[in-house]
Amino acid sequence: MQRFVAWLRRPAGAVEFIVPEQPKRSCRTVNTILSAVYVFYEYQMCLGKVAELPIYKYVKDRRTYKPFLYGIGKSKKIRKARLKLKEGKENIKTLTSEQVKQVTNACNCYRDKLLIQLLYQTGIRIGGALGLRHSDINTIFKKLEIVPREDNVNDARAKFDEPHCITGLSQGLIGLYIEYVSQELIGIDSDYVFVNLYNGAIGEPMTYNCVLSLFKRLSHQVGFYIRPHMLRHTHVTELLKDGLSMDWVQVRLKHKSVQTTIDIYGHLTTEDLTEKIDAFNKKYER
Repeated sequence: MQRFVAWLRRPAGAVEFIVPEQPKRSCRTVNTILSAVYVFYEYQMCLGKVAELPIYKYVKDRRTYKPFLYGIGKSKKIRKARLKLKEGKENIKTLTSEQVKQVTNACNCYRDKLLIQLLYQTGIRIGGALGLRHSDINTIFKKLEIVPREDNVNDARAKFDEPHCITGLSQGLIGLYIEYVSQELIGIDSDYVFVNLYNGAIGEPMTYNCVLSLFKRLSHQVGFYIRPHMLRHTHVTELLKDGLSMDWVQVRLKHKSVQTTIDIYGHLTTEDLTEKIDAFNKKYER
């Protein structure tokens, strides 16, 4: 199993690197793969097809939070995987507002401009964007609704179970949507907002692979790497630096708990505070 983990993290095949290379997969990705392997082993052990393997260990519950009536009953030990990589905090990648403008200007149609600005200005995930229907957008009240649907023909998936309303759409974003509909969707009969215009089956919903190809082309044009989720991170970063609280960011992103928001973006407020303190201290550096 240890050799399997080493293979998962190896940057490439039998290639020796003179300079240090980043692992091929992150610790989080490796742990996710291992979890699936553990479940498979458990299934095989239940069937009696493989010998029992000591893939888990049992340790005392050392969590800091203690629920109500904790300690009254006999404490149970927690099962943990014996082989698990330590996950550090992921360094989220963002863009500057100027870079977002460059990417938008590099787009050669209103559809692509709308997609970039939608992800940037609302912070929604690409799955939510690809599942959007025209009926989900209200241009009068400047809002849209991300509706989780199981029947999306492009397999687009929202990451939550209930509809999520995004309010306060900018007039610029509404304008892009109107230009897109009035100039590029003429003769196309589809309720999906983002559809194929030039490649594939014209009028069919865009797929993830289509979006990945678009972002790869845009990255080549602007000269720096960009992927859809970076626009979500950029949106949140700007909200936090403008003073929006973590609670409101949680609502905006529809995270299950504010702790999830803090775990991902908490370091941003610390960095911002450090910048302000450094600026304050410079007053005395004379």
